[in-house]
Amino acid sequence: MTEVMKAQVGGNHYSKMGMQPFEFTMANQYDPLAHTILKYVARHESKAGKVDLEKAQHCVRMRLELLGTDRPPCLNVVPIRRFIEVNRIGTRESAILTNLHYWAMGDTRPLSASVTDAQMAQSIVNQIGWLIDARYDNKEPQE
Repeated sequence: MTEVMKAQVGGNHYSKMGMQPFEFTMANQYDPLAHTILKYVARHESKAGKVDLEKAQHCVRMRLELLGTDRPPCLNVVPIRRFIEVNRIGTRESAILTNLHYWAMGDTRPLSASVTDAQMAQSIVNQIGWLIDARYDNKEPQE
């Protein structure tokens, strides 16, 4: 990790990560909204909690509306599993980030070969909602 990546203004929720969201999303050429969704889900436990997850849901909806299906797919230079492993991301968050990564690559196969972008987006919004319920609304026991 370079010196500039070790420094962080206004906290340490990124600099303490094994791989920062920017490192992953720049390598894979994520669009800005996919990057934003990834960072909110990856940092929620160390920053704004439920609010970060609600922001992620909003960004999923914005990405679908603003980009639609006419977007260049991201690359798969750094596999999402690597980002998940080096940052010790939990099971629910891993599922969300994996689906986001496939969606960003233009591939909806994790759900089904015939899934639309709108269905993929709704699935991710629902997964984030379940995470909010589990972690912040105490409807399920903690992992």
